[in-house]
Amino acid sequence: MKRAVVLVVVAMVLAGVWSMPAQAAKILFVGDKAGSGTLPKHDHDDAIVAHLENDLGHTVTRVSGSGSSASDADGKHLVMISESIASSSVLAKFKDVAVGCLVMEVWVYDDMKMASGMAFVVDKTTVTIVDDTHPLAGGFSGEVTVYDPMYSMGVGIPFGDGVAVAQGSDTVLFGYDTGDLMDGMNAPARRTGFFLPAELNPFENNLTADGLALFDAAVAWTLPEPMTLVLMLVGGLPLMRRRRR
Repeated sequence: MKRAVVLVVVAMVLAGVWSMPAQAAKILFVGDKAGSGTLPKHDHDDAIVAHLENDLGHTVTRVSGSGSSASDADGKHLVMISESIASSSVLAKFKDVAVGCLVMEVWVYDDMKMASGMAFVVDKTTVTIVDDTHPLAGGFSGEVTVYDPMYSMGVGIPFGDGVAVAQGSDTVLFGYDTGDLMDGMNAPARRTGFFLPAELNPFENNLTADGLALFDAAVAWTLPEPMTLVLMLVGGLPLMRRRRR
């Protein structure tokens, strides 16, 4: 009887853990002028940060590209690099941080050892999911309309173990898990390349609901997994059984 009660309690706890929403995270957002500018690209950064905080429940610390350093990632769960930065102000600053990085500035893909062949493709409305089994696909498959009206996308060619998840005319969404081979190094934590530029605030003006869902999937996957409690409980089940013998 006691064993049955224990198993029921554990099952209830596990069910609660699996049904919990993603935990609030501390995010470092690297974007030029940190929301104080008047150009449309800064409105874009404001819109992303508002979504991260108000819709997803995360806490965001903002820093400019030129004012940023690797130590800013200390104590954070995610570093997000906006396309609003001047690439020369960031370069490889966050290459070695053991924190997940979601990068939207294609011109630091090479500095981050994430991709080559960086470019922008224009007048796009859709992407094609090429790996619908990957969490970055957000449950989508086939062709997904991410922009309305059309807009440009950042592209790159991932190295080594990088997984291409979506393509425009080239790879627009890709990821490395922790330890995956990048360009001459292994990923210190998850790395994600996401296609969204900053000029003219496409986050609010162009991104569709499906495009936003892909963005949210990229945020969720690049964050560390809150699995510790689940693993502890599952690992404890054999011990409970032995004690009853």
